[in-house]
Parts: sequence; structure tokens; C-alpha cells
Amino acid sequence: MVTLIGVAVGVGYLLTGSDELLYTKSVDVNKRHYFIIYIRDSDYRIDQPLTSSHGNSVRPNWSPDGQQIAYIGSNADGFHVYIADAVGRNIRQAAYVFISPDSSPIWSPDGKWILLSVSQMAAGETILLHIETGEVYALPQYVGAGNWSLDSQVVFYQAASENGAAHLYGMNINCLAHVDSCQFDELDFLSGQTVYSVPEWSPDKQRVAFYAISESTNKIVVMQLRCTELTASCIQHSTTIADRAPNYSNPIWSPDGKQLAFVEGHYALTIYEVATGAIRSFDIPSIYPFLNNWSSDGKFIAYHSEAGGMGNMYLLNLITGESRPLHRFLTSEFPEWRPVPH
Repeated sequence: MVTLIGVAVGVGYLLTGSDELLYTKSVDVNKRHYFIIYIRDSDYRIDQPLTSSHGNSVRPNWSPDGQQIAYIGSNADGFHVYIADAVGRNIRQAAYVFISPDSSPIWSPDGKWILLSVSQMAAGETILLHIETGEVYALPQYVGAGNWSLDSQVVFYQAASENGAAHLYGMNINCLAHVDSCQFDELDFLSGQTVYSVPEWSPDKQRVAFYAISESTNKIVVMQLRCTELTASCIQHSTTIADRAPNYSNPIWSPDGKQLAFVEGHYALTIYEVATGAIRSFDIPSIYPFLNNWSSDGKFIAYHSEAGGMGNMYLLNLITGESRPLHRFLTSEFPEWRPVPH
């Protein structure tokens, strides 16, 4: 059992009614180096700190309803999960301690759980933290990059099988009532295809998109579903929307579900119109082959580029095509836009 301890912290105010994102910035205070979480109003470019400089704060993530923030913070005894409200106040600290985070806190769609992978002294560990009770459960398998089913009942992750091909595995969290019975089983909905990204659900929950390899062909695939379980019987039909580049990134959906974005190789960010098949590409040299999320108003996508030999996070304005650094100081974490509940 883990106890959540309430700590009241005031960190300024927050503009509302515009598109907001969380990001981590490095600062120097009294000759000491810290990481602090900020919130930015994208329209007005106004930044406010959400955490203090008394310790490092990283990996922020919004709850599905946009009313809470989970992040990783450090103190004298190590790293903890912290939960705060949308303006960084009413902070609760989980007593679970770890050496360093291996993933960001991943909220379940119902907002009741957090999935987190960490490093401990002996080995990596993946846990589920129950938000209301504070209970922590160690999963039977380390999950480097995991996600949730739409009903918040299944944790799944992508890993290599015995023959070296990457497949998806899932665990129903109802097994936590009898922890010894928990195990991950391979999901069959891909029908033998090798998947190199966790499937991303469209906002209307009718489709999934992922990056896959089949018969030595790299491709982005969209599957129309007749149900929300990740089983072969739920697939109505599938469409390959890209198979040109030597490799792709994970695809991400626009907030309205009408477009998909993905990285082609290390040189282009591509936008695919689902209804028409139209494609727009933005030339971005040395772009990192991973995307996180789309801004809630549909205007921006964040990407990481090492152009010029120095890595930084940029915001691409999809209307004007202009890119600008998220901050003039180097940042290594993808920003998190505040979600708009559907």
C-alpha cells in the first residue's frame, strides 16, 4: 500500500481558454542545475512554472480529462510520482521510490491508474499506481513502452518474440486481485504482421494506426474496427497509407481524427488526410523518428531535430509551415498538450 501525501504548493496562475502545453526546461539557480516543469499558452507564448527549483521535475503528463498532471520528481531519498491539479497545486507524492524513470507516467483512459516503467537497483520494473488508493502493483514483465486498451482493462506493450519479430502482448489488470495469476499474452489481431509501434486509436475509437513491417516492407497501416478489442475478429478492413520510406515513426492522430502524422526516415514530417488520401510533407532535416501528440486545437506538432549538430524541440505550425524552437534553451522531452475530452 502506498500513501499519497498532500502538499500545498503555489506556483503562479494559468491562462485559460487557449491551447496549453507542459514542457520541461533546465534552469540554473544559485549555481545549481535543475529541471523544472513549465506550462505554456501556445497562442500568447506565455510561460509559467508549475514546479519549484528545490528538486528535479520531469516527464509531465496530463490526465485524460485535462484536470490533473502526473510527473516525476526527486527529493533526498530518490524519485517519486507526483500528482497535481491543472495549475500545479494540491500536490500529492506517492511513497513508491525508484532510482530513475524509464518512461513517462501513462494514464489509463478512465483516469484511475498510472502505468510507469522505472529503474531500480537490481533491474527495471514496471508498476501500476492506483490514483485514489495509492496502491502500487509490480507487473510480471518489464514494459519499456506500454499503453492501455480503451476500456482501461488491458495493459499492452510491444516486444520481440523468440524469432526476433516484434509483436504485441497484453495483460488484463483484473488479475491484480490475484497478483500471482498476472501474465502477458500475445495479441492476435495483427495476423502475423510485425509491429514496430504501439497502435494508436483514433479519437472516435473506430480505427487504429501503427507502423509495421511485413515481408520486408515498411508501412503505416490503418485498421477499421467493428469492436474495440485488439483481436483479429474486430478488424473490418485495413489500409496501407504509406510504404515509400526506408523507415517510419509511430503515427499520431489529429484531434478531430481526420489526419495522421508520421516521420519518414530522418528528413520529413508527413500529414495524411484519411478521407481523401492527400499527403502533405514538411522537409525537416535530421528529424528524430518519433512523435508524441498533436496540439488540441490542431495547429501544432512538436518534433525533435538535431539539425546543425544540436538537438532541440521545435513546434511546427501546420497552417503556416513555420517551425520555431519550443524554447531557446535545449529541451530533450516532448511537450504534452492539455487534452480536450471527447
